[in-house]
Amino acid sequence: EHWNTMQRQRYLQTLPRELPAERLAALQSAFALDTIGNMEVRFDWLALAINNSHAPSSAAIERFLSEQGRGKFIRPLYRALMQRGAWGQALARRTYAHARAGYHPIVAAAVDRILAS
Repeated sequence: EHWNTMQRQRYLQTLPRELPAERLAALQSAFALDTIGNMEVRFDWLALAINNSHAPSSAAIERFLSEQGRGKFIRPLYRALMQRGAWGQALARRTYAHARAGYHPIVAAAVDRILAS
């Protein structure tokens, strides 16, 4: 609770990239990472959730990709989703279908290429 943004990011970035669902649920429960206000921290959390195909965070992933248009956040998350098989690809395509109109044209073109590959 007393950690600053950098400490939270460092913690999330140094966790093993593969975690059991119970550990992910515990992290979400303890720190409300799906809804944390800091976008940098939420990005690190969602990248970890995607890497583990953590379905309980699907709504948070979709919300983040719909509300946030910065390429530094958007491109890596779409890439990660496309690597997660059917779950990730379906989530990426569904989200992109309604979020694309809000993206800058350069970001949209980059995500077009990610989803086409």
